[in-house]
Amino acid sequence: MADLEELQADRPIKPRRILSAERRALSRENVARANLQIAGALYIVQRGQCFHCGGALPLFAGRRRDFACSREHALPQERRTGRPQHDNAFVLAHALCNHDRASRPFSITEWARAAELWESARRLWIGSSNPFPAWIDLANEKLKEST
Repeated sequence: MADLEELQADRPIKPRRILSAERRALSRENVARANLQIAGALYIVQRGQCFHCGGALPLFAGRRRDFACSREHALPQERRTGRPQHDNAFVLAHALCNHDRASRPFSITEWARAAELWESARRLWIGSSNPFPAWIDLANEKLKEST
């Protein structure tokens, strides 16, 4: 019993607020790391080309910010379903192409192309928590709705 009291005395007690802030920061870091891994897989599958115009996607844009690589979400923010695995579904595009699309949802051909890319990325994925199967299901749902 004395050992437990000594251990507790040596460890500073943190308020719940600080603990929950630390947990949120860790979860944001994990999400950022996962998004970077997803973007890397998509960059390889897309062969470094913009989803919309097919132009080269530079990893570092320098002064040419319009041609920087950005995440093009399949579901615009106001049309998202609330399902976290679907809300994150994206492809890579130029910042300017992404901006030009604005909040227009994907067309039938864009859903089909995205599903093909996500299927290729799913096969390329190494590790756990593969996001692509849920995204492929979303694309298939959208393709079924359109027919």
